[in-house]
Amino acid sequence: MAAAWAPLTPLILAGLILPTYLIGEILLLQSERGHHKAIAFVGGFAATKFLQGVVFGLLFVGVAWDLPKDTRSTITGTMLLIAAAVFYAFAVRSYLRRNQTVGDSRLMSAMSGLTPWRAFGLGVVADLTSLRLWVFTLGAVTAIQEDRLPLWDAALIFIAFILLSLSPMIVLALIPYLAPDHADRMLGTIRTWLLHKAYWVMLVFGVLVGTAMVWVGLHKIGAL
Repeated sequence: MAAAWAPLTPLILAGLILPTYLIGEILLLQSERGHHKAIAFVGGFAATKFLQGVVFGLLFVGVAWDLPKDTRSTITGTMLLIAAAVFYAFAVRSYLRRNQTVGDSRLMSAMSGLTPWRAFGLGVVADLTSLRLWVFTLGAVTAIQEDRLPLWDAALIFIAFILLSLSPMIVLALIPYLAPDHADRMLGTIRTWLLHKAYWVMLVFGVLVGTAMVWVGLHKIGAL
């Protein structure tokens, strides 16, 4: 079980910084019934990731379970290299767009009109339409299934992957409950920082985490 965490760790770290989604969640939190909408929004992400894990986990078991260990390791390594390329591209794009402004008032108006159920649907759609999140989830599935773990162990690891990769969104959703008197100020500060500084974090993460993915991926395919 411990061996699965080597390829999973950079995938989790890569999923921590989601500036656009975090800003959207903050705008939900600052709207009417915002805490309900934010929980539904994060729930949409989590539910979608879980279903993706179930579907692709079963497919991987059906297709690759009987393949030799070296072949399964190569599949995991290839997914990590693809994930690294996607993450590098996302980090570069984020940096190149660092001077673009976001229409906060228009976004706030759109978020205010959402019901919790629509916020849940928005989380589902956001996850399904993100190439980066698809690649990270598929990479996690192949890494977990590489060593033919028992179903219960694989499920627990994948649930941990979901919770850890969504931890910033989960923390944001809990702010109104943990610090109700300071929630608005805290959320406003975080939103301002994300709008103006998050691209530097993305750039640093792109170099460090992307390189970690490449290193682990090359080891998996036997190139190192």
